[in-house]
Amino acid sequence: MTGASAQHDRATVNIIVSLGTQLRGTGCRPTTDDIALRTGIATLRRPDVTVECGELVRDAYENRAPRLVVEVLSPSTANIDRFRKLDEYRRHPSLACILLVETLFPSAVLYRRGAEGWEPETYEALTDVIELGENGARLALADIYDGLGFGAAS
Repeated sequence: MTGASAQHDRATVNIIVSLGTQLRGTGCRPTTDDIALRTGIATLRRPDVTVECGELVRDAYENRAPRLVVEVLSPSTANIDRFRKLDEYRRHPSLACILLVETLFPSAVLYRRGAEGWEPETYEALTDVIELGENGARLALADIYDGLGFGAAS
């Protein structure tokens, strides 16, 4: 697997910083794509960011009680993230939220598990704030996209 673009990396770091600060001391914490998420007997995924809640198991290589996964979309993998991975994540019993974040323009879609199934919520203004009450945090689009530029690549 190749590395991420600067846009992708910056958005991912911004999300981890924001969530890590808010979740400190709550029993929940963000993890990077170094910690896998099992979506099937033989299937491991590596979301860009996962919020894990519960006791920290020091030598674990998989998230045990994930509440939120975040996929920062890249043009080359966006369709896999939007369809195949999204379907797998929706079946995971402990996930409450799935967040897909664009890097080419400001936009995020949050899928929240409810009594009627998964409901999408779209955020497109830099003034929008994504409430993640299930995880005890919130993400402002202005924070996610801090330092990112949009327009022609240079």
